Amino acid sequence: MEWVEIIEQTEEYVKVKYYPEQTKAIGEYGVVKYFFDSDKWIFEKLANSYATSYAMHACNFVRQPYKHGEKIPLCGIAAWH
Repeated sequence: MEWVEIIEQTEEYVKVKYYPEQTKAIGEYGVVKYFFDSDKWIFEKLANSYATSYAMHACNFVRQPYKHGEKIPLCGIAAWH
């Protein structure tokens, strides 16, 4: 589980900050940027000592609503099992 929040959005891309598990209180985070037209990601900063799977869940937090024509949430929890 992680907290995800949009930190920048343009017509070309959206940039999100994600906090794996409960690391927001200690400032542990990663940053990913998603480009709408190319459907590509750039991992600008991976959260220290956390697998890239957390970055991918942050990616899907914004990609899935976009691909379904829905509004991308400004922030929220990405959870999986």
